[in-house]
Amino acid sequence: ALVLSRQDLPELGGFGLDDVRHYGMRVVRPVADTPHVMLAASGSEVALALQAAELLGERGIAAIVVSVMWRERISALPDLPVV
Repeated sequence: ALVLSRQDLPELGGFGLDDVRHYGMRVVRPVADTPHVMLAASGSEVALALQAAELLGERGIAAIVVSVMWRERISALPDLPVV
């Protein structure tokens, strides 16, 4: 099936694409300090995760957001990188 979307979604940029090959994901919202939580999402849900991270940030909770493209690769990793 080919499913297309016409949602107005934020542009995530092209950084972190090497991470997709290795980790099956890429960081789309890093944090300066050690994150308190990691929000993982795929597809159009990445925009919701970005909004949630902003709300958490307003409450003093540092949230890193990752866009997951290859779920099987992530589950095979011994530990997830936090960049």
